[in-house]
Amino acid sequence: FANLAPHWEALMAELARWQWDDAGTWREFAEQLQAQMEAAYQRRERSIELEIPPFGTFRMDLQQLTQTTVRGRNPGYEREIRRQVRKIELGYFLLGYEGEICSSDSLVDRLEDIEVLQKLERVLRRISEEPEDFSFRSLNLVDDEYRDNLGSNDDAQQFLEELGFELIEEGPECFLVFMQEQVEGIRAAQKDVEARLKKLGVKSLDPVESNAVESNAVESNEVVESNDVSNEPKATPNGHGHGGPMQQVASPLTTSQGSGDAPATCEISLVLPSGETRKMNLPGEATLEDLLMEVKAMIPELRLPCLKSGEEQEQWPRLEATTGTKHKKKGQKAHGRGKGGKGLSKGVPESKTESTTPESADPVMHQAPMLEMSLAAEPDLRLWRACPRHVIARDVNGKRLPTKDEGSTDPKVFTFPDTSTASLPVVVEDFEEAFTKRLQTGLLRLRDLASVAPLLDWEKPELPKMLMGRLKSLLEGSCEAWCKAAACSQEDELLCARVLLRRVYGALSLDERLRICRDLLPPEKKDRKARVEVDRGEDFLKNSFTGLMRLSVEELRNPLSICFKNEVAEDYGGPRRDFFCMIGCRLCSDLKTLWRRLPTGALAPVPDVVAETSPKDTLAGLSEVEGAYRASGRAAGLALKYGDVLGEELAGFFMYQVARDDTVSLEELQRQIAESEGSDDIRASRKLLECHVSESGIKGLKLTRTITGTATEVELVPGGHNLEVTEENKADWLRLHLHDKLYRSMQKAADSFRQGILDIWGGSRRTCPLLVLLTPAELVRIWAGSGVSDADVRRWKEVATVSHEVQTQAGWLWEILEESDEAYRAKVLKFTTGVHRIGYVGIQSFEVQPADGQDESLPRAMTCANMLQMPRYSSKDCLAKQLRKATELCDGFQIL
Repeated sequence: FANLAPHWEALMAELARWQWDDAGTWREFAEQLQAQMEAAYQRRERSIELEIPPFGTFRMDLQQLTQTTVRGRNPGYEREIRRQVRKIELGYFLLGYEGEICSSDSLVDRLEDIEVLQKLERVLRRISEEPEDFSFRSLNLVDDEYRDNLGSNDDAQQFLEELGFELIEEGPECFLVFMQEQVEGIRAAQKDVEARLKKLGVKSLDPVESNAVESNAVESNEVVESNDVSNEPKATPNGHGHGGPMQQVASPLTTSQGSGDAPATCEISLVLPSGETRKMNLPGEATLEDLLMEVKAMIPELRLPCLKSGEEQEQWPRLEATTGTKHKKKGQKAHGRGKGGKGLSKGVPESKTESTTPESADPVMHQAPMLEMSLAAEPDLRLWRACPRHVIARDVNGKRLPTKDEGSTDPKVFTFPDTSTASLPVVVEDFEEAFTKRLQTGLLRLRDLASVAPLLDWEKPELPKMLMGRLKSLLEGSCEAWCKAAACSQEDELLCARVLLRRVYGALSLDERLRICRDLLPPEKKDRKARVEVDRGEDFLKNSFTGLMRLSVEELRNPLSICFKNEVAEDYGGPRRDFFCMIGCRLCSDLKTLWRRLPTGALAPVPDVVAETSPKDTLAGLSEVEGAYRASGRAAGLALKYGDVLGEELAGFFMYQVARDDTVSLEELQRQIAESEGSDDIRASRKLLECHVSESGIKGLKLTRTITGTATEVELVPGGHNLEVTEENKADWLRLHLHDKLYRSMQKAADSFRQGILDIWGGSRRTCPLLVLLTPAELVRIWAGSGVSDADVRRWKEVATVSHEVQTQAGWLWEILEESDEAYRAKVLKFTTGVHRIGYVGIQSFEVQPADGQDESLPRAMTCANMLQMPRYSSKDCLAKQLRKATELCDGFQIL
């Protein structure tokens, strides 16, 4: 033990959490503020000023542990802050190690009673899964259900109070009630409880039963080189799901290697920590993750290897890295509680010994993985694609394959390196000490996490929490100061966040992935609604698009409220659903110069050159074509935010261009042209390539294409007017032809539509969580919805709550729907819920209630509550007649 003692401190990571007191309830600072405060604390600064929009600027006294308002609301106001510390053995984060949390400040980690923990998990799970069900938010601690567990455990009650539960005593009754709208903290606490149960060797309870529908949604975010959107999730060797490979934008005109065929072998030169150089041969399909795992197996004593390029020397911020053993002052407590600092020691905060070493003299903190290797978090990212400078790729005959000449604009130009040319070496370094120090200083980057992601245990709640907190800060643009302190760029951090998102959440269900995306949205300001007023008449789309484009990005983040002119209805969901459905239905009919309906029924933009000639009076009140497409994207993004449908199917190839930047293979292009133009299109047939050019009718054609509906001819390659299609280049011609037709000719429309989505969801094409975690096929399906099938009618009936006064009439209603066609069912659905197609989650709730009136009275509907109110009709025929009349006459909310 004497020999191990000097090294024990190096094996420990110290995670500090800063909190502030808000009306007697301790709340956490935002993640980037946590890091800034911890970095200042490590530098022994007396105080630090932080800007916390929109509240103001605050001075944090790191010795007196107070927060004082400098500018903003109530200048001079002072309240307490605290720093809680948890030491974690680094093995806790690593796969295959049994590290433990030491000296935990968490109340959960002090709980030993299994029954109490299981009851806590059930309570938190109910609230997080059913946040609108307020019956789950009130706990009567003297009831039989809670008296002998939560009701008799002070630590558990204190834990719930710190989460925001309020203790209410009414005579002999004692309640804990959670009244807050946001439940993100509840979900995080649930994971902490689950981790505690797992540590005690107890399985988590089964999820609470709910009305959630098991959807047939795509269960993964798989994107393969052929752009095949698979319905089957994949898993990495360590059990984590993932999305597909992330490729750079590439020209469709490539060799077999460029179109997705991997080489037979890959050779990599490694420089080990000992200085030894070693060659490694991997299969051509090897990924960055495979390389990292091979290095780990090669040097088992290296718990956390880092891969970097020998030519890169990245500098790090010169913070003071402390050394030595941490001592706690006598009588100082590890945590405190409540306003006034009960149990919280003021004065000089916890600190290490005064022995410090400036980082400028500590080379450990200068270690940094190269960005390409940081993308090892992306499963299935091929090594020869991600790091071409570090790999020698060979075919089955051992011949060295060419690599793309990055300096050439000609997609056909490849560089054939001399066989004597060596690849750049990959340097292997021990990353454990640097990883630990960055945890201690709060400067651990997503780039660092991504570089060793396959070696980390992502079941530990601290890692996903760190990822989500950092990504939310990056998307909000409030991470600039932290990025400067950590010597990284926001763009690089977002790229690494992208691959981490796919790794950690890519295999979750569609519902869960959408929840993750919504959790990353900025919080809504409930008191500031984004209001759009529209008219159902001919100017509907004009009102809608001008109203949406009038709103700033900040305003779009507030709750959306739709008001239909001259109609008496407050928007509690029904008018909003009707609004999005009407936009979808009118895109093609009202914007014929911008959108076209394909033979298969899907919507796609017209070519950019056609759209640019559109008269301004056909652009829905907007002055630019790009504005009209952007407004369409904003409508689509908002509909997805609220779980509503547009009721129209957008072309799959268009959505792929909106959401992805991967290389598109010829096979995928042919599949997409068959989907859009029909399977009988000769360009979708293999015969076009199998037959000789003289037999297929393409002999003599040039490498050009005439834009459909115009006389505009574009070159598919530079000088295409002078190049004929031959037997040798016919595959290249077809690939370029289809790529121009389906992608390049509509690039401006796709860019503008995407920008509208990003106005709602944040990020960029490559980093927006929505576009990262959802496939193009899923987006198409969500926005389109589905018709009311026989199975949907049965589900409709199952979820319905029917008043006993109209049980007979409700039975007739289901019979009418079962006997009707899909078109009439859609009208009834529109009348009762505001939409004519079913969303991806299916029908979740429905009510049938009685209404005053006789056989001559029409039924009524409350679309916000999915409620049908009907008189006690005397016969099924009478109900069928009046229901049909109501669905035909209802055009707005006057009928209510």
